Amino acid sequence: MMVERAGGTLAVNDVIDHVLTPIVHRVVFQPETLNDDLAPTFVDYLFAGR
Repeated sequence: MMVERAGGTLAVNDVIDHVLTPIVHRVVFQPETLNDDLAPTFVDYLFAGR
């Protein structure tokens, strides 16, 4: 999904900073906020400026 949307211009650090880190933070500190829509929301945020 992300590779197709990025068109080859996606930096690994952007994925870590804007998708993985917020999810890991919630897993560790706010597990009650996890839901199925979380990852797509962060991916949408990552691509909002593209």
